Amino acid sequence: MALAGTPRRFTVASVTYNVAGDANFSKTPEVTTEGIRHTGGTMIKRTLAVGQVEGVKLIVTAAEYSRLALVSKRKTNYPMSYELAAGDVYRAVGQISLGNYESENNTVEITAIPDGEWKEFLSS
Repeated sequence: MALAGTPRRFTVASVTYNVAGDANFSKTPEVTTEGIRHTGGTMIKRTLAVGQVEGVKLIVTAAEYSRLALVSKRKTNYPMSYELAAGDVYRAVGQISLGNYESENNTVEITAIPDGEWKEFLSS
């Protein structure tokens, strides 16, 4: 039985890839909050950040890795989405940062960088 947060599939530029079984996506927060102390109390500083998804380990062939390498060089945004084992699907447009291809287990790790926010896609 799969855990709710276990990633299953990742789609980038209309091509769907299976996710390696040991993958654990890490989504960075979109807002960070910091308290700055001064003589009049504490000032709250909020910083907007990109909610990128890191640790996306995809199972790919050498040809699929080459295709991802071409996609990662594009200067325009493309659609991306990921699905968790519980059926939750998140979509965004943006770009990927490509990591190393490991031929031993046919995987590549990417970071998905949205142009905006990841939106939950509700299906019936």
